[in-house]
Amino acid sequence: MVITIKLNGNYLINITMKMKYDKLYVKFKRPKTIKQFLTKFYSEVLHVKYRFPIQTYFDKACTKMQCRKHTYRSIDDLFILVKTYYPSATLKKLMKILVQLDLSTKDKQIRMIIGSCSGIDNIRIYFGPGTVNHYSLTHIRKHSATHSWVELFKMIGVNNKEEYDALYKKVLNGDAI
Repeated sequence: MVITIKLNGNYLINITMKMKYDKLYVKFKRPKTIKQFLTKFYSEVLHVKYRFPIQTYFDKACTKMQCRKHTYRSIDDLFILVKTYYPSATLKKLMKILVQLDLSTKDKQIRMIIGSCSGIDNIRIYFGPGTVNHYSLTHIRKHSATHSWVELFKMIGVNNKEEYDALYKKVLNGDAI
């Protein structure tokens, strides 16, 4: 959780607070599949070409907000959210779905974009035009995340830039991974 404090009307200070939680919630009914869930979760559109998630909550009644909409989300929070609604989900399965998730419109190709964020001290994900920043595929720092992007991509058999490029080509062609 990141709290922003305004001092004397001039300065903003971000304070990252580490909170332990094992469930996160959203204000929509659980779709049948994880893919449908993620499509609905990443339904907020910014600047026509970016897809960001909706709000998440600590409680089932969705009264205690965990994170506002239009913000990067850590892979750990995303996995906790998916596990809340799909208890048998694994991180490997989530990664396979995320890599293949296509939120494109007729005008824009919109796919997963990864990176890291010092503001939340974690690795993060959102959807937009383009492909993965290859730096993220070799960046072993995981901040406070349970896994680095290198470890996460290894779970699905991607060990370097060339293998990622081959995977991305398969995904764009609609081939199974």
